[in-house]
Amino acid sequence: MKSLKTQLIDEGQNLFKVFDYLLWLGLDPSKFTKIKKEEIKKIIIINRGSIGELLLCGPIFKALKKEFNAEISIMVRERFSSVLENNPFISEIIPYKESFKENVENIKNKNFDLAVVIFPGSTKMSYMCLKAGIKYRIGCYKGVRDGIALCYTRRIFPINPGINIMEYYFKIIQQIKADLPKEEIKNEIYLSKNEKDFVKNFQKKNKIKKYAIVHPGFSSATANQFPSRKWPADRYAKIIDHLIEKYNLAIVMDGSKNESKLSEEIKAIVKTKNQKKVFICPDFSIRENFAIIGGADVVIEASSGMGHCVATAFDVPVVSMVGKTEEYEWKPWGNEKKIRYIYHNEAPCTACNKEYCRRKDVICMSIITAEEIKKAIDELLVKPKKKKNNSK
Repeated sequence: MKSLKTQLIDEGQNLFKVFDYLLWLGLDPSKFTKIKKEEIKKIIIINRGSIGELLLCGPIFKALKKEFNAEISIMVRERFSSVLENNPFISEIIPYKESFKENVENIKNKNFDLAVVIFPGSTKMSYMCLKAGIKYRIGCYKGVRDGIALCYTRRIFPINPGINIMEYYFKIIQQIKADLPKEEIKNEIYLSKNEKDFVKNFQKKNKIKKYAIVHPGFSSATANQFPSRKWPADRYAKIIDHLIEKYNLAIVMDGSKNESKLSEEIKAIVKTKNQKKVFICPDFSIRENFAIIGGADVVIEASSGMGHCVATAFDVPVVSMVGKTEEYEWKPWGNEKKIRYIYHNEAPCTACNKEYCRRKDVICMSIITAEEIKKAIDELLVKPKKKKNNSK
């Protein structure tokens, strides 16, 4: 459960968000603009989030295309520009620059009619769109650090009512009647032939037939001494041994070069006879990581975008461990039969939403046992025995 300190911080942040919303209602004349849907021919979506945030807003493209049949572009941070490649609903991926003026110039001459600001829903983002001459601007999802949010034609109430982030994103576009049936809301990744061939070549080169992904890394894995999503290395090692000895799977440990230190630490603890079946791959590109995860039998990860968001996009079974976020907010979105979500709400200071652990014991993660993860893996990988038909 949340600590008293975390609860007080949350209440303070919620009060600020409500104040921000009331300020927009009272002072921003943009809200009086009547949205004429027939005028919307070109749409830009703005999302400065990371891999997970970008993948989970994917179904929004489909919903907007269905509602408006408009040309859709997206502005993302330059280093994540490859995440949404090959998406059939996107006409252009525009890199977000650090220069406000440059961003305005980049989108002004494209004559967009509607801006959908996914994240962050700050005044800076909406004002950028206003300066670029975009008539309709809707949002917004943001934190307290993103400040006040003005210059929006429509915006959602800022407090998450206990729903998944995917559903929360859809609330943004529901303001203009764009939506999809729940069964059609799913994140998808579109691989090229070269990316699919990359997996086949990797397997052939390393003589791998079937494999599991163990993804112990995350964005802040090496940013501080006590990262809040770190699960003990010796437990990852036990899981790897279990996957190799019970299922004869090779293990691919992917992630960035910074995250590879975690993988090396874990591999050193794996039983010596199993270490030859463990492959640490810190040199894959974002798209290569997508492809390699898409070919796996199962993914084990600590609530990272490169973990569960990619696994569910390919309908790959995934075991996801989480402690620092709300249980509902970042739960993997996909086929429930192929998802195991390990979360202990009884741990003190769960859902602190900090990238580092204030307690320095990361108890919300360390309370998760290796046996729990093994059980979850077995539920996903062990096929139920067929009942004998004794009828004559």
